Amino acid sequence: MVDETQPDFLQIDEDEDSGVSNFTAFDLLQQPSKFKEELEKQYKVEDDLAAITNDTVVKAYRLRMPIRNENPALNSLSEHRLTGNFYTSYVNFNFPDVDKSAIKITVTGRNLDSNKKATVFYKVDDATDDDTTGWTTFGSSGECTSSSTTLTSSIQLNFKRIRFKVVLSTNDSAQSPIITGFVFHSAWNPIEYRRWSVQAKLSDKRSLAMRRVRNKTLRTADLNNLETLRKEPFILYTDLDGSSHYVSMRYRDELIKSRVQSTRNVQLDQTRRLILELTEVKTT
Repeated sequence: MVDETQPDFLQIDEDEDSGVSNFTAFDLLQQPSKFKEELEKQYKVEDDLAAITNDTVVKAYRLRMPIRNENPALNSLSEHRLTGNFYTSYVNFNFPDVDKSAIKITVTGRNLDSNKKATVFYKVDDATDDDTTGWTTFGSSGECTSSSTTLTSSIQLNFKRIRFKVVLSTNDSAQSPIITGFVFHSAWNPIEYRRWSVQAKLSDKRSLAMRRVRNKTLRTADLNNLETLRKEPFILYTDLDGSSHYVSMRYRDELIKSRVQSTRNVQLDQTRRLILELTEVKTT
């Protein structure tokens, strides 16, 4: 129910010629209210927007709003974008240090032809993070104009991480291209680490020159050192050419010869062969 005795706080006048609705609002402070006197004492009403402060309030102003905003979908003069970009983040397939080589991209979709198409671009590794520059077309043209398109890299594209941009474009505001599948094919190109095999002979025979006493056991210090090096994540190895390499070391030992005094069953000496397997470690 509407109380016609109360004043209208909001009047709406529709201007047929201009195609806009006129909203006329009255200053609420001028309407009957039990808070009118308190508001007038507390605030000063300003007509000038530039004069508004924290201690003042502004009057209500007349606004002009287009009628078409009420139903944008029914507006025959509406504008539609005919292009759009889709960006992916960088992907390294959970192996950021492994080199990879791009092979091809298989794209499937609908509404794809020469006028409604998708174009694929890419960036690799430390390219610029600006989305507006630095993109390279994937393949010869990068364009997908059929329901299933295979884009093959025209160069040997090596990377550790890669990201893509897909540009969708159309000439029909009622129909746009739709991408239903995007499969990227690549091959891993891991580093072939160098390996060295070193063999050494360790014996408990000792010369009797200078009246030195023969040691009848293998040198414990040598074996302990090898065991310490085996537990390290990597060690520094210098080859015969004088070049130094960081390597991880594993070793095994084999018994070559052992002499035992048959009458007393006493072990006189033994000789063992140590085989060291060294594998290169990349620290950079």
